[in-house]
Amino acid sequence: MKMAYEIYPFIVNRFRPKNMLHTYGKNSYVLVTGGSYGIGFEYAKQFAAFGFNIILVARTTSKLEEAKKELKARYPRIDVRILVKDFTKSLENGFFQEFNELRDGLDISIVINNVGIAGYKLNYEGLFSKLDLKSLYDTIAVNTTSQVALHRIFTSSMEKRASKSAFIDLSSCMKWIYLPIGNVYSSTKDFNNYITVSLGTRNTKSKIDYLSHVCGATETPAFQTIMKDNTFKSTAVSTNHVVSETLKCLGTVVSTRGHYSHIFGGLFMELMGEDLPETTFAFF
Repeated sequence: MKMAYEIYPFIVNRFRPKNMLHTYGKNSYVLVTGGSYGIGFEYAKQFAAFGFNIILVARTTSKLEEAKKELKARYPRIDVRILVKDFTKSLENGFFQEFNELRDGLDISIVINNVGIAGYKLNYEGLFSKLDLKSLYDTIAVNTTSQVALHRIFTSSMEKRASKSAFIDLSSCMKWIYLPIGNVYSSTKDFNNYITVSLGTRNTKSKIDYLSHVCGATETPAFQTIMKDNTFKSTAVSTNHVVSETLKCLGTVVSTRGHYSHIFGGLFMELMGEDLPETTFAFF
């Protein structure tokens, strides 16, 4: 049943591809957190190719400027804006004020909650009790607060738009893997998926599409840095294929693993996780 649910969008949208710009509104903006590189930047590139204007949000000015320059070179007709924000500070008063201003001043049709940090490094020299406490706090703040706040901020304006709108939230297959030092990160990814699916399931009459991208191994700088095992690295899929396949699911289902290799691999890990809750997958 789960397999059919995951594969259905690819069958339907292969023969009936969605016109993204027509569906979500010409001249509207796509806001991407963690948008300066990796999966976030790939989402930005693909939506820019559709003709959307882009707002990139990340914490490093130089990376944002470089990403903006690349988008403008490829798609000179679109508007590209950047916002420098460090989401480890997302619990501070006034942190989200700029997002309120963007909501009120621009027609933002799609919000992609991609920003996230792992809060650990994959080595078995240390256990949970030895992890840095601030890193764990930051992981919770970055991975969960940003998603909840941006949903709350933009839902009201999206419901008033003439065209449809969408939220795409990045989760991870790590939510099914029980690592001794990945407890907090994996929990936040489960949180991300739950928020998206619960909102999408309960708001079936809304004009907002919800999609939880439960991402598997993807060729990003962060993934290459964290993963130590070259065999597991070799299973990673390019960001281009991961994002393009995931977008085929937007507006059709509320949760997807995206790429077909992630679907099959994810279903296996979910099955193992449900049957063996004490299992640690030690393939790193």
